Amino acid sequence: MPASVKSSVACTSVVTNPQQRNLNTKTCQFPGCGKGARGASGHCIAHGGGRRCQKPGCQKGAEGRTIYCKAHGGGRRCEFLGCTKSAEGRTDHCIAHGGGRRCSNDGCSRAARGRSGLCIRHGGGKRCQQEKCTKSAEGHSGLCISHGGGRRCQFPECAKGAQGSTKFCKAHGGGKRCTFLGCTKGAEGSTPYCKGHGGGKRCLFEGGGVCPKSVHGGTQYCVAHGGGKRCAISDCTKSARGRTEYCVRHGGGKRCRFDGCVKSAQGSTDFCKAHGGGKRCSWGLPDSSFGIGDGSCCSSEG
Repeated sequence: MPASVKSSVACTSVVTNPQQRNLNTKTCQFPGCGKGARGASGHCIAHGGGRRCQKPGCQKGAEGRTIYCKAHGGGRRCEFLGCTKSAEGRTDHCIAHGGGRRCSNDGCSRAARGRSGLCIRHGGGKRCQQEKCTKSAEGHSGLCISHGGGRRCQFPECAKGAQGSTKFCKAHGGGKRCTFLGCTKGAEGSTPYCKGHGGGKRCLFEGGGVCPKSVHGGTQYCVAHGGGKRCAISDCTKSARGRTEYCVRHGGGKRCRFDGCVKSAQGSTDFCKAHGGGKRCSWGLPDSSFGIGDGSCCSSEG
C-alpha cells in the first residue's frame, strides 16, 4: 500500500506541472500578438520586450549574451573567412554563405523566407498587398518597392526605392556603382559592372555564350530572345515596355505628351520625333563637329 500511494503521487505531479507552467506563461500585450512576453515589460522581443540593443538610436532586441542586435554585431557571427555577418538559425554561417533554411523548390539554393519554406523569387516571405502583384513586400509597409514599399530615394521628387545601404536609387547614385573606368552607372547583381559593361546575368540563348546581352525580368534571356515581360496582345511576340502590359506598337511604354498624339515618346524625352522628341540633328550647330567649315556645299546648292 505505501508503494502504490507513492507511485500515484509521482504520476499526478508529472501531469500537473506542465499545466501550471502554461498557465503562468505571459503573452505579449501587443494587440493580436500571441508570442511570449520577455522580462517585466509585458511584450515580446519584436514589440519592445526583453533586453534591447545598446547601440545609440537602435530599438532592436539584443542577441544571445551580447548587448547588441545582429545588425550591430550581436549574437553568433558567420564562420566564413572574412565575413562579419551574423549566423542564421542553428547553422554556423550567414544566409549568403549557406546558413539558415534553404528554399524547398527543386534546384534552388537560395535562402527560405518566413514560414513558407521558399525563397523570395519562388513566393516566400511577405508578398505585396497591391492587387495582382506577386513581388515581395519590403519593410513594414506591406508593399513592394515598385508600389512604394521599403526605403525611398531622398533625391527631390524621386519616388523610386533606395538601393543597398544608401539613401538614393541607382539613377541618383545609390547602391553599388560600376567599376569600369569613367562609368557612373549602377553595378548589376553580384558583379562589379553595369549591364553595358558586362555586369549581371547574360542571355542563355542556345545554351549561353552566343548572345552577350543581359537578361530581363525574372527570365534567362534578353528582350530580343524572349526575355522580360511580353506584350499582352495575342500573337504579339514583342516585349512589354515600362510598367505597362503592352509593347510600343500596342500602346505600351511612355507616350508622347503632345495633345492628341498617341505615338510613343523617344529616348529620354517626353515627345515623339514629330513633336521634337528623341535625338535631334546637330548639323552646323556651334557645339557640333558636323557641317563646320563646309559652307561651300550649301552655297553651291543655293
